[in-house]
Amino acid sequence: MGNIHDYLLWRGDLKFSQSEFNEVDNLILCKLALLDLQDIPIPEKGICLSDLKDIYLEKHGDGENLGLILNIGVINLFKEAAESERFSKVKVLNYVNKIDKVAEVQFSVTDFELGDGTRFIAYKGTDDTIIGFKEDFNMGVLESVPAQEDAKLFLQSVCENYKGKLRIGGHSKGGNLSIYAAKSVSPEIQDRIIKVYNNDGPGFRSSISMEEGYKRIKDKIINIVPEYSIVGVLLNQPEDLDVVKCSARGFYAHNGFRWEVMGAEFVRAEGLAVSSQIFDKALQGLEENLSFEERKEFTDTLFDMFFSTGADTFTELAQKGIWENLKSLKFFDNSEKRKKVLDPTMLLIREYFKTAGEVIPDKVKESLPDTAVEAVKHPLKVIEKAFRRDDEKSDNKENTEI
Repeated sequence: MGNIHDYLLWRGDLKFSQSEFNEVDNLILCKLALLDLQDIPIPEKGICLSDLKDIYLEKHGDGENLGLILNIGVINLFKEAAESERFSKVKVLNYVNKIDKVAEVQFSVTDFELGDGTRFIAYKGTDDTIIGFKEDFNMGVLESVPAQEDAKLFLQSVCENYKGKLRIGGHSKGGNLSIYAAKSVSPEIQDRIIKVYNNDGPGFRSSISMEEGYKRIKDKIINIVPEYSIVGVLLNQPEDLDVVKCSARGFYAHNGFRWEVMGAEFVRAEGLAVSSQIFDKALQGLEENLSFEERKEFTDTLFDMFFSTGADTFTELAQKGIWENLKSLKFFDNSEKRKKVLDPTMLLIREYFKTAGEVIPDKVKESLPDTAVEAVKHPLKVIEKAFRRDDEKSDNKENTEI
């Protein structure tokens, strides 16, 4: 089965006037929103992707290090799109990138003009910055986060001067931002929105389904998740998920490059995989067992721990080795801080394996190796064994970087 790269080979010669905008086009533009354009001047009338490609590659090179989190496939996708008939004349009109460690915000958006009389506002997901991930965690604690408010303000600013039709979308956190922005703007702007694409983005801490703004755009929202989703099942999600087939599992299923494509749409799956169902229910169990204060303390303490290494990105944290970086700290000498991080973590692990024991059919368990069954029945013992092995490796001066 094909993917978004194959889609550009199959249909890249068809202009939007020949084949209308579709859900696969949406994901491609949302992935291109990952490109760092902050040092590239955007002309007032915009710049088409074919011209932007040459400027970008000259500045960043063909193999730009996108960091630990992002996928180099974005650069290849950019080149393929910029060289295709379908996307080469698509223009970037506006670009914003905002990272503020004090305000705890990571926000970025790219405004595309498609050439068919419409625009596509693509909100970027979480990048390599540690503060970006903290803002994601804050979504599970706060009613709203700064990036959501920035998303609304950007959409409003675009529509002050632009009176045409538009689509909104985002991947990962960007999907959440696209819904938040669309439900928060005026009815006049909402009437001009054609579709809102949430590509494997997390939900919201409290239900927004009762808000009038959300009700007005509900039928325009497409919630796309891979069958092995671990991000799109976070927080409160609507029941009408479009689950698509994916040739990758775990976190690799999230990035979108392996979502299966046939023609102008993603191939639908029968439903979420068992692993995603287990993770979803385990998170629900965790939220039921932790108070608001405990969740906030966990988030603050966990990221204080990361920032205390002196790193601002996960790439910097990984350069020495994440585990080595954290072991070198005196952070966990404080038993109270240790408890705030470890107790919720162990609770999530317990909930995960408890749910796995309930969801996985007995006939499947019978076919599992003894070690897997032990992991389901006695997760803490298995984890303790893993840490003992890690300590033994450390004593033998073996490489324990992760």
